[in-house]
This record gives sequence, structure tokens and C-alpha cells, in this order.
Amino acid sequence: MKKPISAESNFNITQNEPNKSQTINLWNFKLEGSYKNGKGKEYDEYGRLIYEGEYLNGKRHGKGKEYKLDYRYVYVREAEADGIEDIYYLYYEGEYLNGQICGKGKEYNSNGQLIYEGEFLNGKRHGKGKEYQYGKLIFEGEYYNGKRHGKGKEYKNFDLIFEGEYYNGERHGKGKEYKFDHRYVYVREAEADGIEQIHYLYYEGEYLNGQICGKGKEYNSNRQLIYEGEFLNGKRHGKGKEYQYGKLIFEGEYYNGKRYWKRKID
Repeated sequence: MKKPISAESNFNITQNEPNKSQTINLWNFKLEGSYKNGKGKEYDEYGRLIYEGEYLNGKRHGKGKEYKLDYRYVYVREAEADGIEDIYYLYYEGEYLNGQICGKGKEYNSNGQLIYEGEFLNGKRHGKGKEYQYGKLIFEGEYYNGKRHGKGKEYKNFDLIFEGEYYNGERHGKGKEYKFDHRYVYVREAEADGIEQIHYLYYEGEYLNGQICGKGKEYNSNRQLIYEGEFLNGKRHGKGKEYQYGKLIFEGEYYNGKRYWKRKID
């Protein structure tokens, strides 16, 4: 067995026989377990666990769990004042490759809620995945270098609100947008009025940098076409046609959402 190798006071490594269990104090963290290969645990300078899992050649490699520290303001009832609370939580669990988060895994927020599950590359969301907020699915699709990129779907309260293409985190390319509306309906059984929620296709067409832009079609809550033509920054802009009850009522040019020039309709 070799003698300990020491450098500065805050940097000590005890080197044992290869692949044998050992404890390493390295600046502000401590590693317990097999340094070279196998399972181990890392701790910060206060003795809090920051990683537990598998290693290969001294790096995180395989399955593991990573923990983080966060802070938030809380109301302290006894003191009738605000205070700061330390939150120590599971941030990630999944696969590692050569020391980095890579492969399939799950990401959590400081409230312990799942916010993402899917594929990672070099510590970032990359590939196919699902995104959550308050326990509800809000997005599923493709990621590139940490951002939504490629094809995907957005949800609100479990209902689809968008499906299409993304670029660099924003809606970009072809897509479909859905909306909700409410209307009064007669309920025969109860012989009274009621409220019906309508989920309908509102727009289908092109997007640019997160906004409706280019050629597209707009529909009302009765699923009838009301406009087809060009858009800019989410508004009718350029050449277009407007419809009512399936009939053409206007054909011409639009500017910033308003009719600008009219063509005669027979």
C-alpha cells in the first residue's frame, strides 16, 4: 500500500490499491467508495451528499443521482417576518457518460416536482423528451443543445394547444395552434342552459421566431375558415381572403391586422 500523497492543506488524496474502496478529500468535496470504478458518493464541504452512483476511470459514468442546494424566502410565523430557507433536493437521476449527464434521465425542481424526462447530451436536454409544470405535461418533442428544436407538441391542462416545428426554443416553421372557447347550449335533459367548452383549431400555417408569420389559415370556434392569406407578427398582413359562413366577403390586402385595400367581389 502506498503512502498518502499530500499537497496543500485543502487538497489531500489517499491513494490505495487500484479499484479498492477509499476516501478522497478534494477541495470542497469528499468521495467515498471506489475511486476508479464502481459505486461511490460525493459530498460538499458541509457534508451534504451531492452525488451518488457509478464511476468509471474516476469519472461519473453509468447510473447516478445528483443533488443541489437552493434558497427561497419563507414566512416565519413565530418571528412574524420573512426568512431564508435552504432547500437541498434531488436535481437529476439518470445516466452519465465520462463525467457528464448523458443519456436518459429525469430532472426535478427544488419543490421535488418532475420538470423533464428524456434524453440528455453533455449535460443538456438533447433528443426526445417531455417537459412538465406543476405535475402536468406542457411539452413533448425534440430538443437540441438544451432547447426545443425540431417537432413537438405543447399542452395546457392536458389539452393540445400547439403542434409543429421549433427552432432554437421557439415555434418556427409549420404548425397548428388550438384555442378554447365557451358558448351557451340548451341541455335537453335538464331543460336548462349550460356552458360548453370548445377546443378547436384556430390557426394552421407558418411561424417565424415564435410568432405567426407567413402564409396560413384562421378558423373560428365553429371550425369554419374565416381567413386565409399572409401574416406578420401574429397579425393579418399582406394579401388575404376573408370568409363568413363559408362565403367570401373580402379579398385584398391587409396591413397590421386591418383591411388595407379591397378587391371587388361579385
